[in-house]
Amino acid sequence: MNGSPAKLGTIQGTAGHSSALKLKQDKKRTMVSKMKDKDTRKIPEPSIEEQKENRNNNQSLKDQCAKNGGTWDSAEGICKFKE
Repeated sequence: MNGSPAKLGTIQGTAGHSSALKLKQDKKRTMVSKMKDKDTRKIPEPSIEEQKENRNNNQSLKDQCAKNGGTWDSAEGICKFKE
């Protein structure tokens, strides 16, 4: 092979290469741990009652339920089928 491996960027298994990999992994670990510490959600999760209300207001869910032979239960916010 012609050319220096250092200049070609193909050095593998050397101490320099290993420490560079360790630095890269350390940076990734610190970034991931910072992301876990910070709450990235902008909007708080809706309460169970709000979720149920959203499902009851979703006409496409009711239409799918009727299409598949079920009836929509507004109290529970689910599609029920006759047995």
